[in-house]
Amino acid sequence: MTNLEICDALFADRPKLQIRARAMIPRMAKQFKKERKFPAWKWAEYTHQTSRNRYLISFCAPTLAQADNPIIDYIAFMEEDHQKIVIQWGCWPYRKFGSMEVIMMRAISYYCPHFFIRYRERVWKNLDISYNELLCRYFSRNKVNIPIEMNEVIQRNYKEYGEAAAVSFQEPDGVCFIRHWCEGDEFSIGTENCDAIAVVYYMTIVTNSMMSELQNKAIGKEGRRYLIDYYKRLYEDAKKDTIFRRLTEMNQR
Repeated sequence: MTNLEICDALFADRPKLQIRARAMIPRMAKQFKKERKFPAWKWAEYTHQTSRNRYLISFCAPTLAQADNPIIDYIAFMEEDHQKIVIQWGCWPYRKFGSMEVIMMRAISYYCPHFFIRYRERVWKNLDISYNELLCRYFSRNKVNIPIEMNEVIQRNYKEYGEAAAVSFQEPDGVCFIRHWCEGDEFSIGTENCDAIAVVYYMTIVTNSMMSELQNKAIGKEGRRYLIDYYKRLYEDAKKDTIFRRLTEMNQR
């Protein structure tokens, strides 16, 4: 299957996943209310009846007050060379050059086994928890990432890995070194027959404490630059939208 076909198959399974998760919330809430420490995590393995795709449904209660309304994540599994690959899928915002319109495009992320070995070792100091709980912790804690443009200060030999390694992700738990590329026709985004998809392969994660002061400064600089550019674009789009609406109103008078 292509990356696009895998992503579409996972999206097709989501309604059944959501039904299953909602049905389990009362039982999970009872378990959360017995916990003494928060955040707390619960989970359930699930195999879709039709597709036979395998999933982990993750429940996270950041506080006791959220026991009845936990954060829910859906994590997919696939086998490759006798190894379990973790998959996340969803949509990313995309804006065509020169356009104010933001369009959502499909995205799929693969996590190699090495990634979670390093995540357990570097973030949780080899804490004795199950693999499923490790996944629950990662996905509930790292919902926001900031794209970081790579340079030789952040990683000296990053160019050896080609254009796919030109970006990393800064997340709450550390910096994720990735391979990223897009497949399909960019001009089809937003159309009924869109075949474009963003693909990310997560290689490893490094905590801030593992990096030098120069590396952390370079990451902080790139992160701020991205956020400044991001909010600048939002501001410019808002101005353009305001001007457009004013002109439209004037023409309608």
